[in-house]
Amino acid sequence: ITGLCTQDLHQIDVKKGKLQQHEDEMEELLKLMSLNQSALEEAERKYDNIVRYKNMLAGDNVVPTILPSDRESWVDRFYAAVDLPENDFEETKIKYSEIQRISMDFLEAAAKCATLIVEEMFLPNHMKSIRPVEKRAADGRACEGGRGQKGLRYKYEKHGIRFKVLIDDDGVFDGSDEFAAKLG
Repeated sequence: ITGLCTQDLHQIDVKKGKLQQHEDEMEELLKLMSLNQSALEEAERKYDNIVRYKNMLAGDNVVPTILPSDRESWVDRFYAAVDLPENDFEETKIKYSEIQRISMDFLEAAAKCATLIVEEMFLPNHMKSIRPVEKRAADGRACEGGRGQKGLRYKYEKHGIRFKVLIDDDGVFDGSDEFAAKLG
């Protein structure tokens, strides 16, 4: 019976190895697909810019469009809006309306993500809607002092915004997360 069990265990190990190999191949294919999709989107964006530029040279009134991929490029959008002309009342109105729109979009995205991160803070990482992109050990005697989340600090990123939950994982405020957040 032990011979059969050993043989079964060996077959299971072989199948696990093949499964891992297939998972690795699938991951590589997904990366390639993602790169191809990104290249296609970049080519489409460049083509749209060329058409817009040709129309502008022809004297057409060109209204700038923001692609979904550029919608979360907050700094680029802001500087593009700041650079808009202010030659007359209508242009000034368009410029400041766009700056206001960028600010409102940013605040909305940041508030939703921050709320979600705080609500899910004590869930295991694999169950979080927004997963950490960076982790590091909390300063000081993190594990012994119960600082951080199991001795670690996490950073999150979503919609082009980087988030860090400010809690007293360094022990500077004697465990007061409220004071740590205010220092932020």
